[in-house]
Amino acid sequence: MKKMLLLVSMFFVLVSCKEISGSLTVDQAFDAVVVKSCGWDPFGSCEPTKTIAIQPGNYKSKIDFSSKNNIKLELKANKVTETILLKRPANFEFPVNGQFHLAASQIGQSFDVHGDVMTTVTTTERRRGYESCTYTVNEYVCYPDSNGHTQCGYQPRQVWGNRPVEYYLESTDRVLTAHITASESKLAHFHGQRIDTEKIYLYQGICR
Repeated sequence: MKKMLLLVSMFFVLVSCKEISGSLTVDQAFDAVVVKSCGWDPFGSCEPTKTIAIQPGNYKSKIDFSSKNNIKLELKANKVTETILLKRPANFEFPVNGQFHLAASQIGQSFDVHGDVMTTVTTTERRRGYESCTYTVNEYVCYPDSNGHTQCGYQPRQVWGNRPVEYYLESTDRVLTAHITASESKLAHFHGQRIDTEKIYLYQGICR
């Protein structure tokens, strides 16, 4: 049962985790298609993308794979932000553990991207305690109506209480490493990590 919970949780994190932050180290300059800010154009002539040269250096980066159509690699240098746009092949998902490969022809760029993902899930021992909560009580109240008469009746009201709980904490450490290459030349590499912690309830008592 515990193994099944871990597998379900890993799948949940894979689906819910939509971005990983890290750094991109560029060893050789390369051209990349990036998102272009068009602004308002009454003639609709602005192209949504442009091609720029990514210069050698270290960039604060983030991979965003929340879209079904594109994977975005965001780069920040000083106050400038550029977003490299990778077309997302149909049904492509980053593995929970394992390698991946995206060819230039698939992603609409002049380079390939390949790498691997390593996911580690750890859990704490089972814990017991009490948590604050709210519950509804029917309170008998009286109040004057618009005619000056007194009306009485029961009205629901939210009150604070406590409830016994039993749970464990589950931490998922996900490390993604990717390499940007072209014609067997290593152009750049990305290294990112994300840690998510979730409280898994085994029992929640009555709030009172």
